[in-house]
Amino acid sequence: LSYSIEVITNPVWTAIAALPYMSYERGNHNALIASALYANALARHLVRNFPQIEMAYTQWAQDTLSQSLVSPLLRNEELKALLLSETPWMRFAASEYQQRLDMANLFKRRRLDNEWKRLLLKLSTNQLPNGGWDWYGRDFASEYITATIVTDYQKLQHIHDGVPEVRMMMRRALTYLDSCASRRYQSYLKSKEENIKYKYYLSTDDIRYLYARSFDATDTAWRQQPHAQMILSLLLENREVFPYDLQAEVALVLNRLGRQKEARNMVEGMRQQAFVSDQLGMYWRCKSQ
Repeated sequence: LSYSIEVITNPVWTAIAALPYMSYERGNHNALIASALYANALARHLVRNFPQIEMAYTQWAQDTLSQSLVSPLLRNEELKALLLSETPWMRFAASEYQQRLDMANLFKRRRLDNEWKRLLLKLSTNQLPNGGWDWYGRDFASEYITATIVTDYQKLQHIHDGVPEVRMMMRRALTYLDSCASRRYQSYLKSKEENIKYKYYLSTDDIRYLYARSFDATDTAWRQQPHAQMILSLLLENREVFPYDLQAEVALVLNRLGRQKEARNMVEGMRQQAFVSDQLGMYWRCKSQ
C-alpha cells in the first residue's frame, strides 16, 4: 500500500477558489445578494490590479479539456492505476474540475462589470427609506441583516470607496444603525426612570453596531453620541460574557479606537483560553461545553 500526497502551499488559492460560489446570487435574500456583490467586487479588484489572473483564466476557459482545468487527482497516473474511479475521491476530482471551470468563467472583465452593475442596482433598490435592509425583499428593516451588509462592505472600502452609489448606501445604512442603537439607549433611560436599579446589558446588536461603525477611523462624530458613549464604557466590563467571536470583534473595535492596551489584553486572555492540538491546531470550545 502506498500513498501519494499533493499539497498547495499558498492558502490564497483556497480563498480565490471560493469566489465563484460566493458570486452566485441564490434567491432574493439581501445578505446573499450582498455576498455575491462582495465576491464580485473582490474579483474585479483582482482582475484590475493583476491582469495576469484574467489572462490565465481566459486560457483555461478557451479549452475545456485543458490540463490546467483537470484536477491533479485525474492527472496523476499513479492514482489512476489505483482505481480512482472506485473511490469517493473521483467525485471530488470531478467537482474540482467544475470549480476550476467556474473560476475561469468568473474572471472575465466584461462579465464582472455587468454583474457589478446588476447586483448593485438590486441591493440599492431593496434598501428601505430608513436605510435598512430586510431579510427578503423590502418589507421591514432588520438590524442584523443591515449590520451584516455594512460590515461586509466596510472590509472592502478601499476597493469601492470611490463609487458614489456604494458610499450613499453605506451612509444611509449607518444612519439606520445609529437610530437602532439610540432607540435602545432611549428605552434604557425610560426604564431607568421607572426603576433606579435598572441596568443596561450589552447585546449582540451593540457589539455588531460598534464593529460596523469602527472601520472608518476618520469618522469620529458617532463616538460622541450618548448611546455610543454608554456602549463603549461597558465593553471591557462585559467582555467575558460574550462568545469568543464577539470578543474578537470587541478587541478589533478597541484597537481601532486607539485603546491598544485593552485590545492586547483581550487577545491575550483569549489566547490563554485556547486549546492546541496536533490534529486541530488552535481552537476554542463553546462556553457551554
